[in-house]
Amino acid sequence: MIDQGPMRLSSCLTFIFKFIFPSVWLLGFSAGTLSLLMRPNERGIAIPFGVATIIGALLFSKACFPLKSVFAGRDGLIVSNFIREIEIPMHRSLASMRTNGRTCA
Repeated sequence: MIDQGPMRLSSCLTFIFKFIFPSVWLLGFSAGTLSLLMRPNERGIAIPFGVATIIGALLFSKACFPLKSVFAGRDGLIVSNFIREIEIPMHRSLASMRTNGRTCA
């Protein structure tokens, strides 16, 4: 049998959704809020922009920042947060697997 190396289980867009999208969105909304605060006539519009920036940061901290890149290796799962990589042995990963309330078909 030919060893093909680890097989990707997570999306190829994980890096984009973890780093690029939140950074661009937060920088854009922060810059928009600051530019509206600099204009005296536009300060009323700056408040919803500021609230959206804070809500976006909270959503990204729960949904995007925790994303991991996952590969199926020969002996188990390889999980990476793009800084640190760990390998979880297959017997241990199957015993502790959970679905967060969602069923997988």
